[in-house]
Amino acid sequence: LLNIAGLGPIFGAMQGALWGPVVFLWITFGTIFAGGVHDYFSGMLSERNDGASISEVCGIYLGGVMKNVMRVFSVVLLVMVGTVFAVGPAGLIVTLLKNGGVTGMLTSSEMWLWIILAYYFIATFISIDKIIGRIYPLFGICLIIMAVGVIFGIFIHPEFTIPEIWSHFYNMHPKGTPVWSFMFITVACGAISGFHSTQSPLMARCMKSEKQGHFV
Repeated sequence: LLNIAGLGPIFGAMQGALWGPVVFLWITFGTIFAGGVHDYFSGMLSERNDGASISEVCGIYLGGVMKNVMRVFSVVLLVMVGTVFAVGPAGLIVTLLKNGGVTGMLTSSEMWLWIILAYYFIATFISIDKIIGRIYPLFGICLIIMAVGVIFGIFIHPEFTIPEIWSHFYNMHPKGTPVWSFMFITVACGAISGFHSTQSPLMARCMKSEKQGHFV
């Protein structure tokens, strides 16, 4: 749930829809044959090395130089990801509040940004089972409810149709942005993302044995 129910898979898939039906194929087959395999093996590598992070695992198998390279690489990219995951939710909350007619301090993006950053700081230094382990299952439930809602919506509002995949199997992006490689890096967490190699070890540290890896 840590990887599946976060901001990236939802935002990425919504933005990726600009390319048309081709993105449905990528999300489906990319998740099964690429994302699932990547996330599972990242977690299992960590599990077999006492829950080590991706940089430590690289150090074990590739040496000290690659461990330091991976540390720097991970820190830089995680700062970028953290920025998006803070600015994105803050902007979304403000938009929803403004659409609901709310005014004043609650519509300040800066205020929500500081609140989200404060949560990040607390969640980082507290054991994963104290906050993230309790909150993220709720996000997973929300994701399931949304998926069920979409299924019902298809039947309740048949006018909202999905174009035939094969007859519309071309780049439908309104700005003509190419499928390769922009669609893949836009969907990212919705199919496969290297960022998950930094998250899978978190799940490995919560498992008692490798047998639990399939369920996770």
